[in-house]
Amino acid sequence: MGKHQKDRHDRLGSCENKCLIDKKMIDHSEINDRELLKKIKQKEIGFGGNKKLKIYGALDCASGKRMKKENRVFFISEKEALEHGYRPCGNCLHKKYKIWKGNELI
Repeated sequence: MGKHQKDRHDRLGSCENKCLIDKKMIDHSEINDRELLKKIKQKEIGFGGNKKLKIYGALDCASGKRMKKENRVFFISEKEALEHGYRPCGNCLHKKYKIWKGNELI
């Protein structure tokens, strides 16, 4: 790897890790309802998130169901949502939210 490539790599982080993360998160506006249901049934989607507020939660959460489609994203796991910098929902993931909130105050 040349100096220019190394500098770019250091600035952007490992493309392998970043691209892998970016490929997993699914934007709701880029998937049709049939494909969405298929992915949920196949356990390829386990959580939803609000990309403007950076909050993730359960697929059946009342707060998530009120969200605008253009703000909704999907994750395979909580780990993935956390890797993207999302925090737990205070409504459906109340205990995890309280832990997150407690860590934020420290």
